[in-house]
Amino acid sequence: MKQVTDFLIDISDKMDKKLSITQRILTDEIAPNFDFSGVFGMRIFKSVCGSPIIIKSLDLAEPNTKADFIKKATSLPLASGGAPVAATVKESMESLKSMDAEGKRIVVITAGEDTDGGVLEYEVEKLAQQGIQVNIIGIAMRDSDLRSAQKSVELTSGVCCNIPEDKLSDPFAIRELVAPIIDALNGKYVAPAAPKAEVKAEPKVEVKEEPKVVVKEEPVSEAPKMAAFVQQPKVNAQPAQQPKVEEKHEEPVKKPVVEINNKNFAKVAESVKAASVPQNQNKEHFDAVSALQNVNEDIESLLKSNMETLQRVLKEREELTKENEQLRAAEKTNLESINQLQETVKEANETIQQLKGVVSDKDEEIQALEANKNDLQVAIDQLKERDRKVVIDLDAVARQAVSAASEKILFDYLEKKYPNRVKWCNEKTKVTNGYDFEIVDYENNTTEYYIACKGAKDDSKTFFLTEKEWDMCLNNNRNYQVYLVRNVEDTPKIVLIDNLIGSLMNGKVRPGASKNEKVKAGQVMLTVK
Repeated sequence: MKQVTDFLIDISDKMDKKLSITQRILTDEIAPNFDFSGVFGMRIFKSVCGSPIIIKSLDLAEPNTKADFIKKATSLPLASGGAPVAATVKESMESLKSMDAEGKRIVVITAGEDTDGGVLEYEVEKLAQQGIQVNIIGIAMRDSDLRSAQKSVELTSGVCCNIPEDKLSDPFAIRELVAPIIDALNGKYVAPAAPKAEVKAEPKVEVKEEPKVVVKEEPVSEAPKMAAFVQQPKVNAQPAQQPKVEEKHEEPVKKPVVEINNKNFAKVAESVKAASVPQNQNKEHFDAVSALQNVNEDIESLLKSNMETLQRVLKEREELTKENEQLRAAEKTNLESINQLQETVKEANETIQQLKGVVSDKDEEIQALEANKNDLQVAIDQLKERDRKVVIDLDAVARQAVSAASEKILFDYLEKKYPNRVKWCNEKTKVTNGYDFEIVDYENNTTEYYIACKGAKDDSKTFFLTEKEWDMCLNNNRNYQVYLVRNVEDTPKIVLIDNLIGSLMNGKVRPGASKNEKVKAGQVMLTVK
């Protein structure tokens, strides 16, 4: 089997006014690009009072076609009830895991929230162990549901996409957003195995401590010292002239790689000191303005780096605050859902009480019927006894034994009458040709007579013809014969009816039985006079 794909469609009330988007995705995006040569199915799901209702619109066991897919996609029922997403994925998994296929995939189209308390990640984790890929198409999912869906598909190297509220009326945006799903269905795209490391995780380590250091340790008090170092050449005595080679004192002034800590400020201060005029340096070889400019550039670079880090940390803190607000909003929504469920449970309990009252009434009716049971049984027994007096019960096993014995007697008789021309149709296996023997003319390769054998245990002259035997008699009147073998178990007597239709016409054989007997449907009772 090439590929097995199960489409799971959410029809809960969360999908109200969104089913048209689902239909557009199925008919305009998936149907033109999906390979329908594999096995595929479709399930629609919702729940009532917490009880999942999962319907197989297209059964995986059936040979579905593209036309079936489009027909089901364009005739989705009205949205209502809860959304048992996890329960539906679990049921689909149970169906897929026993199937033999090169690839197994599930495509879920949902608004995202499982209202029945299921945990999608838990069910999908079991899917990963079964080698089943999960792909999710979200319709205006909330951020919390989207994060859960993304984590779920990552477990099976699947794909997750979400169509936001503001893009629901934009067909071009929808096509672009579901393109990864189409690629996954065609085997062109596999999601990364471990995309769990996100950039948002780094700020937690970076520093919530360092910004505090920047604020507290800002080198405000260093400025006067640096100024003093720069002014020092003006008050010191003129130092001895140094060779030009010694001007390498300016080398420490190179721009350092600045990080946020107090050591950077100390390094800058050392740079300023290094830029000061030593006692043995010639005043003419020292450029105080250049030294000051270099130091100021280092300070500006350091302050700029600190400010960027501080802004980044503040931005990350703002994002974390926003996420916390979203989580609180999600918790509030969940509480509201719980309250709604509690109201639903309350209504369900009231309904149960009403049903119990109905059951109680039915129990009384059942008890009344039980009280009349004995009277009815007595009446039935009386009718059976009356039937036994009027109708003679026939033993099917005994009838078969009589039939087999009569055919053996007639075969021996016919062999003497038509040597080597008798064909016993029932010799090895009972057949229903409408006759039991053939008298064959082997020279002309024709059948001279079709013979039906009828047996009677006693001296009865009554026999019956089946529907096929009667048809054979009507269609072959001239060469259809009936042999009645009487007294099979005592002294057999063989009666030949050469022309049954003629015997009926002249009264030698008459319709009906000589005594009461049960007659099956399609049988004709006849009696020899």
